[in-house]
Amino acid sequence: MAPHLQTLTLTSSRPLQQLGGSCCPVQAQQIELEFKSVTQQEFSLRITAPNGDESDLLEFCTISAVQKFTPANKGCGHGLWRIEVNQRLGAQTQLVHVESIPLDGVGSLGFVVGDDLLPKIESRLWLRLPSGGCCRK
Repeated sequence: MAPHLQTLTLTSSRPLQQLGGSCCPVQAQQIELEFKSVTQQEFSLRITAPNGDESDLLEFCTISAVQKFTPANKGCGHGLWRIEVNQRLGAQTQLVHVESIPLDGVGSLGFVVGDDLLPKIESRLWLRLPSGGCCRK
């Protein structure tokens, strides 16, 4: 059974342009992705945010290893976040999975990566902020 996940929604009668300095209320810098290994397999991840910011290679060499990514560059966080999973086989690495997750808010998402090397959301502290169709990427 999946854990209970709660989503909050911001509502305002003001246009989005009045809510902040830019049209998009979801800055990529306000999103944190945390990954935890629950497998003995060695693997690595690379995350790409909608604003083009890309993580360093996040390496997982032991079970229970934890790595986090928060984009450093300003820009829109609405849209597809790309997660590439690479399996380490000796000195070689092989791309085994690519996932794109649509995000429309700010906060923190916690993922676990098991023996199937698929990132699965385990925890979520999230404030949903729909784009209202005005994001400029």
